[in-house]
Amino acid sequence: MGIGVILLLIFGGLMYRLIRFSRESTGDGSPLEKQVTYQTTEWQYFTRFDLLSTVFLGFVCLYLPYVVVAYGLPAAKTVWHYAIAIGLVGVCGWALYYIWIWFRLNNQYWQLTRDVLVTLDPADKRVFLQYPDYTVSFTAADATRVELVGTGSKGSKLFSGFTYWRFHLTDGLIVYLNNNSSFLTHIQEVYFGQVPFRYEGKRIPWIDREVISESAEA
Repeated sequence: MGIGVILLLIFGGLMYRLIRFSRESTGDGSPLEKQVTYQTTEWQYFTRFDLLSTVFLGFVCLYLPYVVVAYGLPAAKTVWHYAIAIGLVGVCGWALYYIWIWFRLNNQYWQLTRDVLVTLDPADKRVFLQYPDYTVSFTAADATRVELVGTGSKGSKLFSGFTYWRFHLTDGLIVYLNNNSSFLTHIQEVYFGQVPFRYEGKRIPWIDREVISESAEA
């Protein structure tokens, strides 16, 4: 009974997210049909399933080496036992290194996300970004190039959830936007379809350092 309730909550939550994603990306709640304004809150950002899963994985990778050192190695009797134990510790260390990078990325993307109010208006296909100290508004006519930055072919799948937009405007300004919402699914092809587009694949999709510095100061 208890397991059934847990499974119902998990799969029910996934189904709700899928239905909501469909509605917000192509349905009547999408920026293809009406003006949409959204802001990612701290609660929404730090209670994501991928973040919670990574936290859990990190605890597992910290706990397993302790078990190996405290119980596995003292009980080892053959070379194979030692090899397996040392190999397990090595795998956990390798995983923790990537998890550490993941959390650094997550912090970077939060700096780009917090306190940003995004409005998408299908009437003139305009993007309006409101920051604490200033606002930016632009359409395809104001952009010379649009770039989406994410993991490349040699990048780890662990970082595939981190992508962000770079909008190069005619006045020389470069606008950065975290691609963390289903509202942005069709922003390039519908809002900026006639603007030159490039996908930049990185091994690790770090955000440009100067952008993070400016966000932290703001």
